[in-house]
Amino acid sequence: MNKYVKEINGIRTEIIESRGVGTPVFIFHGNSSGASAYVDLLQSEVGDTYRLIAVSFPGHGESAYYREDVTEVTIEQLGEFTVDVVNSFGFDKYVLIGQSLGGHALLESLPAHSNAAGLVLVSSPPIALSRLGDAFLADPTDGLLFKGELSEQECARFGKAFVQTGSIDKLQELVTLIESTHPQFREQLGAGLGAGKVLDEVALLKQSDLPCLMLKGEFDRFLNSAYYDTLLNDDKIKADVITFPGAGHAIQVDLPTAFEVVVGQFIANVTSANVSKPAVASSQESQEVHVNG
Repeated sequence: MNKYVKEINGIRTEIIESRGVGTPVFIFHGNSSGASAYVDLLQSEVGDTYRLIAVSFPGHGESAYYREDVTEVTIEQLGEFTVDVVNSFGFDKYVLIGQSLGGHALLESLPAHSNAAGLVLVSSPPIALSRLGDAFLADPTDGLLFKGELSEQECARFGKAFVQTGSIDKLQELVTLIESTHPQFREQLGAGLGAGKVLDEVALLKQSDLPCLMLKGEFDRFLNSAYYDTLLNDDKIKADVITFPGAGHAIQVDLPTAFEVVVGQFIANVTSANVSKPAVASSQESQEVHVNG
């Protein structure tokens, strides 16, 4: 792996790359996480095959935060950041992976990702302001998602809400990322959401012809599983859904091997010369993956 800092619009940004030299794949994480949450994938066979590029959002991992006069953070703003990151590399073709908040950021910036070959949404179904109540369950962290300073106990409770079967070591890595996140980020993200600043991601996905794969954990404590069914019932949404039995919100932590297999297959499909849409299944159906993690 290669870890370095790249300046993106004046923000010193943490980047961790795999050693592969194939099609580039950009990975964007969720709230209070970071690029290092994808080390297993970067060090996998997929990472040896493709050029995986994991990115830490401002205020996450080892990335600097926004300037001091920023008072709120919106998903659209984070989406613009993903575009700035990708454009700074100048690739003709690439694949996008976004987990949770990172997936929503990619959805809200889809029109600007014109060179993307495919999109993987990990625990990140497209939402709209009017559909938030349908998509999300009651917050299992009791407000920690948008709280600034967190105690050691709160960071541990926050981390446990993301996983179902992940190892103690992997859980501690998540907790460490939560502890290192700039506290203003959570507060200012909450301010943006509280102001209703959410684009219609469902409409944006419908307008896109990008091959899309949605991954969901069977025991995700944040998302309403039935919401995915409403998306699949919309014939204008061209996407497949794969369920990971036994996984929570952070699928890559709970079932890293299964995650690697599914992501690797999708990347191979969408970067092949004769890719068809949808990119994984022959019809829009919810599937389950059974690979030991």
